[in-house]
Amino acid sequence: MPTVPAGMYSQQGLRVTVNSYIKQPKLVEARLLDIMRMQWIMAELLRDVGGNDSGVVQYNVDGPLFADSDPLMVAEGAEIPLLTGSDGLAKAAFTVKYAAGLQITKEARTRNKLDQVDRRMKQIRNSFTRLYERLLFSTMDNAGIQVMPASADWNISTTNIRADVLKAMAIVREANQSGATPGPLVDDYLGFEPDAIVMSTRVQEYFFGNDSVIDVYRTGGGLDVKNPLYTGTLEKTFMGLRVVVSRFLPDDAVWIMERKTLGGWSDEYPFQTEPLYPDKPRQVWRTDAFRRTAMFIDQPKAAVKIDIDV
Repeated sequence: MPTVPAGMYSQQGLRVTVNSYIKQPKLVEARLLDIMRMQWIMAELLRDVGGNDSGVVQYNVDGPLFADSDPLMVAEGAEIPLLTGSDGLAKAAFTVKYAAGLQITKEARTRNKLDQVDRRMKQIRNSFTRLYERLLFSTMDNAGIQVMPASADWNISTTNIRADVLKAMAIVREANQSGATPGPLVDDYLGFEPDAIVMSTRVQEYFFGNDSVIDVYRTGGGLDVKNPLYTGTLEKTFMGLRVVVSRFLPDDAVWIMERKTLGGWSDEYPFQTEPLYPDKPRQVWRTDAFRRTAMFIDQPKAAVKIDIDV
């Protein structure tokens, strides 16, 4: 997300002072909401199941994605039979509220400490981002998702990362309800199609020097100009997987998954802030930022965790 210079309100391009924030109490509120856009990794990986006003989200774990039988052949004018299905194990997730306050002191106002106010807003943004990414990865870790050991440590340049990724993709793609060995006679496939790989910023660096990854860019066809060793960045997709990078994911694991199928999230109330209000006895003005959300994993077989530190 583009950064905004201190003292600039990004949407209006309007130069402000600390006194402007005080005189326009909703300006800080709008600024915080603006810089929080596109910061939620759970919105990238999980599906939004809608809001709730009870604090509880009901969901079903391992619910089949196919009906109990195939559609049937019917004669002209015959009654069309109803297909039955099952819903999986019923569970519930509860919303939790996290909040943080920002204050502007009388001294910050009179001395026009604009950089300090802007820095505090960015610190709140970064802290909320870190919190919710760690909550997401903790939720995934506790969901019983299959762990696959890598063939070797990924920080070794000769490790065949591509082979590890392909193996993990196959596990997701061939997942079935019964746990039977994949094959043409297994008819309870869940139908997952992995479309994302999630890694930390440090693990991303391993890709830059990995032989099996770099070889892809040496095959011609114009890919050489996209070589990470040349560009300094990974492509947005790798082997058909969207590359999602988090600074706050531990470096010992990489996740392969089908986004939006793995699980969901629900806001009892989404991220919001209050207009600045005075706390006269302390000679400060403050605003409060908060969010109350539940996260859950209802299709744990839609993901595989690769243990890359073996």
